[in-house]
Amino acid sequence: MRLVIPDPRPNRLRALRSLLVVIGTAGMFACTARGPGQIADLPVPDPRVLCDTIPNSHRCAMAMERDLLPLATPYVTRSGDTLTLRLMDESTHRLIDGECCEGDPLSHHFVGFLAPIDSYVVHGQFYEGDTYFIVDRRTGGSVIAWGRPVLSPDSERVAAASGDIEAGYNPNGFQIWRVHEAGVLELEWGFQPTDWGPQHLEWVDPKTIRFTGYSWCGETGRTGFCVAEGALQRDGTDWIVSELRLDAP
Repeated sequence: MRLVIPDPRPNRLRALRSLLVVIGTAGMFACTARGPGQIADLPVPDPRVLCDTIPNSHRCAMAMERDLLPLATPYVTRSGDTLTLRLMDESTHRLIDGECCEGDPLSHHFVGFLAPIDSYVVHGQFYEGDTYFIVDRRTGGSVIAWGRPVLSPDSERVAAASGDIEAGYNPNGFQIWRVHEAGVLELEWGFQPTDWGPQHLEWVDPKTIRFTGYSWCGETGRTGFCVAEGALQRDGTDWIVSELRLDAP
């Protein structure tokens, strides 16, 4: 069964999609002097490893960019509030920090490059909440991912998960894309649970994804988080969520 995913913050997500169209059509490209060359695979770091002592997502993304930018230069560069991504046709795709989506500020940081699908990964930070952009190096087109995008072992799918059952700044759920010819991403499956949230997504094999689920503990109120390990199993183009037993940590 394929699920239709409603936008939990429809105005902001619609505005984001409109912004991506504007970036691609309103002169945000400039010619570069060199060809694209090759970029090493730079999977998006797991924040649990890199950012275990960093208190928020914005500072975590800044730390990731600081470490990864030297490895991606000259294909990814920063000048002040502008992040520039070099495309394969020798043009550049510029992401400029500023207001977005009904005045909500948005900043961008480079956090990875998925070489098997030739796509940059950029973290977007709002005043509250965040998102990710998967930017195709061939076209400059972008896909919005709710969480850290992770490529499957066979490079045929990309998965992302975001858990937010408390503040509601981010979507709460899973996204899985199928990688088609020339790296085009098509949303294959999505799911938004209502009483628990997913996080820490990891591929086990091309048909299995492991994750951590969490929910509020207590029958009468928010008395802390309960956690459990869960899995997604692929059945054709459908994905089955294993039953979670959420116990107190």
